[in-house]
Amino acid sequence: MKTTLPLFALLVIASICRAEEPASVTSRKMADCTVPDVIGVRMYESDRRVAELSPTTMPLLDKMKALADKAHDPKRPVGEQLSGKDNEQLGEIRSRLMALQWHRLIESRYSKHLQLIEEMTESVDAKYRWGRDPDEKSSDYMADVTPAILQDISPVNTFNPPKEDHCTLVWALYLQEQPSLAALNAPELDAAAAAAKQLQQKYHVAHVDRNALSPDDQRIFDQAQTTLVRMQRDAAHAQQIEQIKTMVEASDLIYDTSMKDFDQSAGDPDSSIDTLKQMEKDGKLSAQMVMRVNVWLKLDEKYPSTEAAGLDALKKATSAAPSK
Repeated sequence: MKTTLPLFALLVIASICRAEEPASVTSRKMADCTVPDVIGVRMYESDRRVAELSPTTMPLLDKMKALADKAHDPKRPVGEQLSGKDNEQLGEIRSRLMALQWHRLIESRYSKHLQLIEEMTESVDAKYRWGRDPDEKSSDYMADVTPAILQDISPVNTFNPPKEDHCTLVWALYLQEQPSLAALNAPELDAAAAAAKQLQQKYHVAHVDRNALSPDDQRIFDQAQTTLVRMQRDAAHAQQIEQIKTMVEASDLIYDTSMKDFDQSAGDPDSSIDTLKQMEKDGKLSAQMVMRVNVWLKLDEKYPSTEAAGLDALKKATSAAPSK
């Protein structure tokens, strides 16, 4: 058992910006604003947007088949056997089908992000409530440790309510971190920090050695250390939930940028990354946001969306197929 109390840790926890109470949103209105519910709604809306594309896709495929059926020689390219007008129409159909595919890829990636956000939240909550560490052997391990890693390399110590006055995913996360923030706001934290500082001054040391204390001071030391351990747990939970909020904002930015690029050009869904890089060069993105966008790119590689994984498998199967 440690006998040296890191007094600075108490002071650091005490210096964390205190949470503001929600002003324009009452607890009754937000009672059902939970992370699983909000993510469920968002995923439903994404699925609905994809479903709306299906009625458009099938007629295009039928038209493409009808044009391809005009080519009767299997040894010659289809384009060589069609008229100029048919080739032009075929090109338009292919472009529209590709655009629809890009749209599905964007929505599929967004849904995968939502799944990973829920996984991160559940993992952080499990650590806080039951002391359950992420399982290194789990396929979700990389996602599970992301909030803690982000807090280590890009700490967030300020907690403010979202600007919206209605239930959003960021609001749901904010409400989820409230018990931890309430604990950090407890008067006992200030009392423990003051007691620890008094011990430091009394014994003229930077770090207090419990064995060198009087029995009465040892009791003060033990109470301060107990408070420290509990407060560190509350602080870690709130900070990591805050990190997930920044990941939500980065995911929304990627999605919104992708859809804007899609609406303007219906091109490569990854063109949004180039757009975001340009925004970074123009000083329109903070270093914090850039880091979280890059984290999503790494997570996308580790956890590809259903649509992306399907296309990748199709490409591999096509490249492996023997040529005739």
